[in-house]
Amino acid sequence: MNPIVTDYLQHWPTHCDCRMLPLPCEGLEKFWEEAWVQAQSHSQELILANNEWTLAELRQAAGRLAQKRRSPLVLPAMHTVQDWCSVVKTNHPEVVSSHARALTIEAALEAVSPQLLGVTSPVSRRALASTLTQLIDALDIAQFPFSDAAQILLQAKSQQVFAKRELAIAQVVATALSDVPGVTQQSLQTLREHAGKTSLTLLVLDKASYPIMRAVAKIWKGPVTVLLMDWNTAPIALNAKEPVSSTALLALAKQIEVISAPHLEAHADAAARTVVRLLQTHPQAQISLIALDRRAARRTRALLDRAGIVVADAAGWRMSTIATSTCVMRLLDIVQYERMVDVLDWAKLPWVANSSLGMAPEALVWLEQFLRSRALSQGLQRISQRIQLQAESEQQIDALRLLQWLTSAKLALDIPRTISAHAKFLIQLLSPVLEQAMQDTGGSQMLAYLQQLALDPAGQSISLEVFYSVVDAYFESHNFVLPTQDARVRILPLGVAVWRASDHIIVLGAQQGLWPQPQPAASIFSVKEQAELGLANHDDGMDSAHVLMTRAVKQHLKITFIHTRSHPEADFEVSPWLELLRLQAKQANIEFVWKDWTPSLSETELSPLHMPRPLAPTLPAKTRLSVSALEALLACPYQFFILRLLGLKNLEVLDESPDRRDFGVLAHAWLSELHKAQLLGKPNNAEHIRQAQDLLSKVLQKAAKGSLHPAQFEAFKKLLSRLSWSLLQWAQSRENSSALTEASFVRTWQGQAQPIELYGRLDRVEITASGASIIDYKTAGQSTLSSRARAPSQYPQLLLYAYLLQDRYSIKDAAFVSIGAGARGEVAHVMQEGDIQELIAQIQKTLEAGLQGLQEKMPLPAHGTEPACQYCEARGICRKDYWEHREPEDLIYHPRVLKK
Repeated sequence: MNPIVTDYLQHWPTHCDCRMLPLPCEGLEKFWEEAWVQAQSHSQELILANNEWTLAELRQAAGRLAQKRRSPLVLPAMHTVQDWCSVVKTNHPEVVSSHARALTIEAALEAVSPQLLGVTSPVSRRALASTLTQLIDALDIAQFPFSDAAQILLQAKSQQVFAKRELAIAQVVATALSDVPGVTQQSLQTLREHAGKTSLTLLVLDKASYPIMRAVAKIWKGPVTVLLMDWNTAPIALNAKEPVSSTALLALAKQIEVISAPHLEAHADAAARTVVRLLQTHPQAQISLIALDRRAARRTRALLDRAGIVVADAAGWRMSTIATSTCVMRLLDIVQYERMVDVLDWAKLPWVANSSLGMAPEALVWLEQFLRSRALSQGLQRISQRIQLQAESEQQIDALRLLQWLTSAKLALDIPRTISAHAKFLIQLLSPVLEQAMQDTGGSQMLAYLQQLALDPAGQSISLEVFYSVVDAYFESHNFVLPTQDARVRILPLGVAVWRASDHIIVLGAQQGLWPQPQPAASIFSVKEQAELGLANHDDGMDSAHVLMTRAVKQHLKITFIHTRSHPEADFEVSPWLELLRLQAKQANIEFVWKDWTPSLSETELSPLHMPRPLAPTLPAKTRLSVSALEALLACPYQFFILRLLGLKNLEVLDESPDRRDFGVLAHAWLSELHKAQLLGKPNNAEHIRQAQDLLSKVLQKAAKGSLHPAQFEAFKKLLSRLSWSLLQWAQSRENSSALTEASFVRTWQGQAQPIELYGRLDRVEITASGASIIDYKTAGQSTLSSRARAPSQYPQLLLYAYLLQDRYSIKDAAFVSIGAGARGEVAHVMQEGDIQELIAQIQKTLEAGLQGLQEKMPLPAHGTEPACQYCEARGICRKDYWEHREPEDLIYHPRVLKK
């Protein structure tokens, strides 16, 4: 027998009569008929332990069954556990809200030693509190099993079964539950008082419902009949233990389709187009999209919306993922920590920008430049005073207005008050933003929650930090509910899809890592604790998957699996169930439908999905392109169009401390001073090293004048100081040559139309009798530069410099010089690999094709290489992932033809 079913049958009270019901492979009607017949014969109360199956759907199934039998069906009183408990606890009106539990959990966390939890930072503590709140909410149907589990964990203390961290978590759970009125002892006592002596039938459909039903059965005074679903009725093929017959495989092959997508966008594209084609063929079909991969499901929903197809989304999205919750939490972050990064992010939110609190775009740009140039990272009042001293322009006055508003908001919110007072003041404070947010469904739901908090009767004052945890716990533990609507296409979680009637099932995210998706909230508990707490685990998901497969195959439904490969060239990485089925089919010489999906550019089905392919504008008479612009043109034509021709750029993120980019600027400034003093090439004696370090101090002092304190550059100073000896040694080892440093070079390209001027500035050019050597200083490590030197098609910077100098000098070689990469301050010389003349010829051919295309207004598609896309500021605008991987016919020459 299945070990899970065996576990179902254990630990039930002696007055319980446990029975097995067969799995409804042919449909739900026979299953419900058997369940109702048995329930009628034993009791008048039927408790359904499956919260995802609503009473309305139960009654619809009963109606279909009654119509089929052509006779009225006498049903017992049906309840879900939640409804039933609310009926039982009529004399106990107090309702425990999630924010009260969050408060108690926060207090319990404070009472536990951080060393026991293994958590030290406040953020981690809040995350743990949020996780615990989610667990309590998930099992808060009757609040019984969680308290039992907490007591079991605490009892293990004497036996020393658990480690300190698990014991501390158990203490937090027990403290949180016992301190909230009406959750544990009072609820149990109330249930005992109202539990009748009549017969009761419990219908257990999944393992997650098992502890709840067990707790109810333990307290119920009368006889209890427990009806358990028999999972062993799944066919052998689904249990994946014995080979399947050729006849069965042939039937499966006609029903199962597997689509392999190279990336997320193609994954969603495949799902959307499959739905469109199904509806075109069968307009009345009921289609279920199973959201194993929520990102893919959300993307698919957006594509279908654009195609005019109504989708009912029942997957459930956390409130924390919607824009309005981000607006509220970011404001609370500003008030608590006064970080300018949060201020800028909050001001850029659309609802804030479009409200009366918003700044003009020019004011926002000025504020970010002001903060960044002076490295001002925190302090609302201090920064407001500095702006006020020089507030003259409209942009400065506009920025000052927002900062003063935030300062007053901080002073007002930072006062301890009750939950109700905090909520009322927050609603009043955000009223301009909420006017915008109310236009959105998520915004109205968030406002409803804040209004609910405003009615909280608790009279105890709490700090802003605790109130933050209350709101954060709610957003993390509650789902944003989309408006219900009738639709033939539904997005469902796996547990719901098992019981939902469908004509075609499409599984999104069928890769092994997401099939089935484990419960993320249970990550802090061990396997044994999960079993005691009644939390779903991986085996439960596999059982649900077996139920789904069984029903789909037995009812001859069409089922499509879509998965994303780890990289475009990877083999299929589907679930073990599918992989075994595929191997067995191969042995039986039966072909399954396994498609390799490549997004199509056709506009016949999903017309809004075609990708932008702008034409190059008419170039001005005197066009000048730098080496960096030429790199963008070769790496990605669309990136060149957005960033170079249109000049669109993201605002830079405000850094609170010097980063690697600052180090590169300082290193190049120091090298410039060394070149001017002509120190490079001189003997590396103590005197020359001292002179180099004096120049370094001069550069650091100059850099720190308008921004950071010199002490913040101490780490850079130490690293560059250690570099002095190695740098002088490297320069002296170079052969006798005439070195040009920081030299600018210009080369004119003569096209069919106006000439284009190409220019660049080189760090160092060494001219000898045998030819010129091009050198570019880099702060990257030697291994990174070596990989770039082996891939000139992706990193053509050295070759572009060589092309600029080709008409003046005979190019001998090109190299990167790594400065300050190692902890000991070593200089590494990395040569460009390959025949330099052949590489220059290739880059010239590719570059001239691209420049010719610019003049002829050729399309500029998003065909960037991976390094070009990784940090591209235009990523997301181009929607490159929808493009075919093959080259369009109208692209003259693709930059990736450069090979070693």
